[in-house]
Amino acid sequence: MVGIDGRVVGAPLMCRAVKPKPSLRGVGIAVECRYKPPPLGVGSLTKYPIPEDVQTWSYLALEDPAYAASVDWASARLAVTDTPEARNATLTSNVNFSGVTFSNGSMQADPTVAPNGYTPKPNLSAVWFEGTAHIADALLFRDTRDSSATVLGDDRALAAFYLSNIQRAQALLGQNQTVGGKALAPGYGIVASSSPIDSLQN
Repeated sequence: MVGIDGRVVGAPLMCRAVKPKPSLRGVGIAVECRYKPPPLGVGSLTKYPIPEDVQTWSYLALEDPAYAASVDWASARLAVTDTPEARNATLTSNVNFSGVTFSNGSMQADPTVAPNGYTPKPNLSAVWFEGTAHIADALLFRDTRDSSATVLGDDRALAAFYLSNIQRAQALLGQNQTVGGKALAPGYGIVASSSPIDSLQN
């Protein structure tokens, strides 16, 4: 498949919990990821929803070029733009944000139903800023460490685009945020998402 920017996009990683094992850095890894499902009887994989964080964390944590294509999959398949016109949007005026959503399931959630008692009805175009930051980080890492995985320059430009959306969210949406009941200074807070998201993780 070819991504929105013309790059070839890899398949998503399929992951399952496994017995933790030490990594090269001494951190326990308790998830096994593969591009293709394992043979029958080996274990169950999460095939739906496919979350963004597994796609980027696998590459960032293991620093293995074999996982670099998962960053492209997430960037292309989870791309969203939230606007005031989107159903269940919380944005107003001419403000819009682009980035990625939580998972492919978040794009297919039921917008007429609140996912739980504390989350409003979801906006299928809502940008998850944490996930957008994951992808920006993975793109910048890949641009500096693994130039063979992509065309030079593309990763840096896309990361800059994502980071500019996060900066605008910090300036425009990050007001009146609190941590531990204490107010943050203006411009210090970054909201989790541009509008309500259903992660399908309930």
